[in-house]
Amino acid sequence: MLRHGAIAALLLLVALRASAQQGDSSLYVEDAGPGAAGRDLEAAFSRPHAVLYERWNTPLLAGREYPTSVIVLNSDVTVEGTVHGNVVVINGSLHLTASARVDGDLLAYGGNIYDAPGAVIAGHRDAFPAARFDTVRTTRGLGLVYHGPPGVSKDIFVLPGFYGFPIPLYDRVDGLSVGWGPELQLGDSALIVAPSFLYRSNLGAWDGAITVSGQLAGAFVKLTWERTTSSNDRWIQRDFANSFMVLCCGKDFRNYWRSDLAEGRVGYAWSDTAHFISLWSGARSDDASSVAAGGPWGITGTSSVNSMYRPNPAVTPGRIESWLAGMQGKLDERLKLDVSLQVEVPFTTPGDLKFTQIVADIGATFEITPVQHLIARFHSITTSGDTAPAQRYGYLGGAGSVLTLPLLGQGGDQLLFVEGDYRYTLDGIHIPYTTPPSIAVAYAAGGAGVGKLPRLTQNIGARLEVKPFRLDFFVDPSTGETRTLLLLWFVR
Repeated sequence: MLRHGAIAALLLLVALRASAQQGDSSLYVEDAGPGAAGRDLEAAFSRPHAVLYERWNTPLLAGREYPTSVIVLNSDVTVEGTVHGNVVVINGSLHLTASARVDGDLLAYGGNIYDAPGAVIAGHRDAFPAARFDTVRTTRGLGLVYHGPPGVSKDIFVLPGFYGFPIPLYDRVDGLSVGWGPELQLGDSALIVAPSFLYRSNLGAWDGAITVSGQLAGAFVKLTWERTTSSNDRWIQRDFANSFMVLCCGKDFRNYWRSDLAEGRVGYAWSDTAHFISLWSGARSDDASSVAAGGPWGITGTSSVNSMYRPNPAVTPGRIESWLAGMQGKLDERLKLDVSLQVEVPFTTPGDLKFTQIVADIGATFEITPVQHLIARFHSITTSGDTAPAQRYGYLGGAGSVLTLPLLGQGGDQLLFVEGDYRYTLDGIHIPYTTPPSIAVAYAAGGAGVGKLPRLTQNIGARLEVKPFRLDFFVDPSTGETRTLLLLWFVR
């Protein structure tokens, strides 16, 4: 009798342990939230699945096969074994190991996905860090209710970035730019007042700025005044990449002028976990003056007229006052899209010029498979009416645009640039301390001129990326001119 009781107790203990590890078998989606994130979650729950949970981190053990999808709630998950389905983590992050094998997709809500060399994932990898879920007990069981991003800070005095210090920048005009600025957040951050200053070492200038922004539901307003060094060429290289190239090689991918700038915008924004669109209108006053280049120290190119001392084109001195309208949009699904559009219609210009200018910028990435991607960039400046003043010119040429053209060798109030890459990641090659290498075939074409576009210069070529380096080779098919360039991977 005692033995039978002990066996019964042991069986009960095993059942309780299995129940605790599998969690609530009646877990279901009450409110999945908006966009693709919600649709993917509902689709995952519609398929056969097991719900697992262990405190802090739920392991999917090495050497074990899971016959269905696995859903983990309120815990991180580490994938070591083989899953014949999806792996979904809710309110946690997903960690892969080299032995992970997943036949389906990876989905992380309220966390991120951390890759590992050697992991094989047949489907897509999508992380939605801002999407969190609460649980509610109902007659159906335990329901998941979309919670959305965490609430905003309640502090009135906030120091953004690193104690109020933005990332320092470096270029051939300003030298080292170091600033500081707090934020005053009022009405639960509905109104933000952000004064700041920036010291530009090469100019010896202390520039001030103040931004006042307000938001109510999706409606927003933003007012800015600043003394600044302006450029229309920031689309070519990101700020950090441009600063690095100036410091190490004396190569600055931007032309500059100095400006007293005041701008106001009012608009409305719609967003969810995978979509964002903003429509706005406003006005701007831009009082421009030319600025010389050269003086900052660099590892190479410090005294060269093709590098640090490359001159900035002169701008037309005077004030341009304009009406503005624009939009921004982002899509974060299998097709990742980032779009911005701005229309400027001046009503006051030097020389009483009458023109309208449209600036468009588009970036897109399409995942064909987890190791194959199509990547595209588009940038254009279109001007109608009179020829715009030089402070409305854009430039291209060199790395980040058309490699076989001289650095910023073409410019004007008409500009067109297109670029496309087909990239293949060599997932089977594992190199210590870096991610798998990738190869790409690439195409770029562009041109810029005053009044009209010149004949576009075309480049075709290939890229090999083994982080932290990337090797680019391009040829101009019309002239046979070739260019080979070794860069760090974050430089376009």
